[in-house]
Amino acid sequence: MRKVKRMALYILMFVFVGLVAGFILTPDFEEIQNRALSSERVVYSEDGQILQTIRQDLKSRRLPWLELKHFSKPIRKTVLLAEDRRFYSHLGVDFAALIRASLAMSQGKRVQGASTITMQLSDLIRPEVLSGKGRIVKGRFDRKLIQIVKALFIEMRLSKKQIFESYLNLIHLRGEHQGVHTVARAYYQMPASNLDERKAAVIAALIASPNTSKKNIEQRACSYLEKLRDETGSKTLSCDEAFGTDLNLALALREKFVPQSLDLAPHIARLMTERFPEMDRYQTTLDKDLQKRVSEILFQNVHRLRDKDVNDGAAIVIDVQTKEVKAYVGAVEKTSKFGDVDGIQGSRQA
Repeated sequence: MRKVKRMALYILMFVFVGLVAGFILTPDFEEIQNRALSSERVVYSEDGQILQTIRQDLKSRRLPWLELKHFSKPIRKTVLLAEDRRFYSHLGVDFAALIRASLAMSQGKRVQGASTITMQLSDLIRPEVLSGKGRIVKGRFDRKLIQIVKALFIEMRLSKKQIFESYLNLIHLRGEHQGVHTVARAYYQMPASNLDERKAAVIAALIASPNTSKKNIEQRACSYLEKLRDETGSKTLSCDEAFGTDLNLALALREKFVPQSLDLAPHIARLMTERFPEMDRYQTTLDKDLQKRVSEILFQNVHRLRDKDVNDGAAIVIDVQTKEVKAYVGAVEKTSKFGDVDGIQGSRQA
């Protein structure tokens, strides 16, 4: 009897230690955000306008973190419909879907997806995946068990809002793109807040198999539109109305990323990325209009003095009262042979 009690005590202690360790090792929301650096380093002016972006991660493209409220209602609704209808009612694992998938597998039928949004997120937030040094392995039984356990801990640490927000920011989609808002910029040249039912259906169709054929994406997108009409009773567009009779998605699936910003502050951007590599956005005191004006004046003066063997210049404008830097132009890149060199930081005689 004592041996049984002792064994039971050991088991309880093991379970308790496992729960505590799992809880501690599961990152909280702030930690996930800090790890999920954008592939772009973005420099903002004093009033929040984008001055410069620098591509740091050449393996994937991920934009700065976006709050859930900035994703349109159609994309939120369609992603839940496509990936996890019972997201707000389960505790990280949809056991009904798991049983259905297991039965389908035992009967030799096509295996149905059973991974919830939380289970998928457990892979997306792995440090090696966020850093691009590792990849997600799908389909293995042991990975599914690990997903289930991790999903339960994620549900303990994060709210449903935080889980869904993280998922929309980190989900791997077509090509190098990660995050719904990254794809919205790449394919539609618009923020995620402007995605309508048609565009939301296409993006949701990319989640299950991002690099599948356009025909498969068309079929999935159409099925989501039809399900939205049936479930909500809304006036969501039908397939023919949304895509046209031939369902041509060529424009929707072009692989061109449109830059978000002007090329206004390359030198301060490089300086910030060198000094603060752990950050992906930099708030400055630069005045966007003044930055452009100083750059133009510098170019005009260097061009005027070219016959005197003047080929480059640099300028910094500082508010003497606040000590804030209002303009920072390290070189005249249009004329300089060494446009990457920051003349402001360089040591030289006046």
